[in-house]
Amino acid sequence: MTAPAVPSGSLVYAGRQTVAVFIVDLAGRILLIQRDDRPGLLYAGHWGAVGGVVEPGETPETAALREVMEEAGLLLPSLCRLYTHAVPLPGGLAAVEHVFIARGDVREEHLVRGEGQALRFFGPREALALPLAFEHRRNIQRLIGSAVYQRPWTGP
Repeated sequence: MTAPAVPSGSLVYAGRQTVAVFIVDLAGRILLIQRDDRPGLLYAGHWGAVGGVVEPGETPETAALREVMEEAGLLLPSLCRLYTHAVPLPGGLAAVEHVFIARGDVREEHLVRGEGQALRFFGPREALALPLAFEHRRNIQRLIGSAVYQRPWTGP
């Protein structure tokens, strides 16, 4: 009996550190990116947090800031790490994900899409109704239950 094939998209993330950044606007809406829709891409066309792989020599924080600039064109002054957890991948593989929140007066007209099909803010219920990539459904549930999300934003 042969082992099932590991999806090629899993190999990009397997055993690596990744970051997910949930950017929250003043109304409590969450910025999500729609992933490209190309063959071999894990969760093609699904929505998720801005993020990606931590490159050699980077900390999770610097990787998160870089990914936000690359994918959304935003220079964030600060981030708050919510938690770090293992993310299961197809084929029995896993990655380590560092989940961050950034809050502020960010509007859709500030966004410059550098990757993916779309960038858009969603209310929490709207976001949870979308087809979400990786562990982002659980991440959004944890995000909206967090003290950082529920605390009124008072500025930088």
